Amino acid sequence: MNYNLRQLVEDIKLHPVYVFVGPSGAGKDSVIRNLHARDPARFIEIPSVTTRPAYEGEVDGVNHHFISCTEFENMKANGDLLFSGSRYGFYYGTDRRELECAKRTGKVIILQTSSPEALNQIYEAIPYARTVSVIPVHPFGTSVQYENELCQRIGRRQINIGAHEMNHRLGKNLADMSFYSDEKN
Repeated sequence: MNYNLRQLVEDIKLHPVYVFVGPSGAGKDSVIRNLHARDPARFIEIPSVTTRPAYEGEVDGVNHHFISCTEFENMKANGDLLFSGSRYGFYYGTDRRELECAKRTGKVIILQTSSPEALNQIYEAIPYARTVSVIPVHPFGTSVQYENELCQRIGRRQINIGAHEMNHRLGKNLADMSFYSDEKN
């Protein structure tokens, strides 16, 4: 999307967008929940669309919009997705219409992703978006506690996951964590 300077300044003033980015388990949801709790009238989060099944306690339209692969592919083909990507065999994205609806509220818009590739797509569509990096802090510079937490979370969500898949997911999350850590340097 090409922006002239006047439009860019207007969008920044009227439609502030913050993208919370970090690896799975870093605490993005917790930070966003705390923002909402402190000032619920000020923030609006745009739930992503995903082809993965809902986890226990998740609500369609609140945590995510849970859709089929066919619906996702149709949205992508029609240009309805602000960004899209895949993680662990499932597709994720953000519906452009949700962004337009959120802009009309006048609230601060919150997006979140754990995908560095998605961040590039977001910046293409919303060059004035600001990034909030959420990075897990490890005591004494070790990632052991984080690795254990990831294993527990993955295990809770999919009891029948194989050891190879568990290692793949854990490795992917730690690689993401390295990406975000290196980005700060």
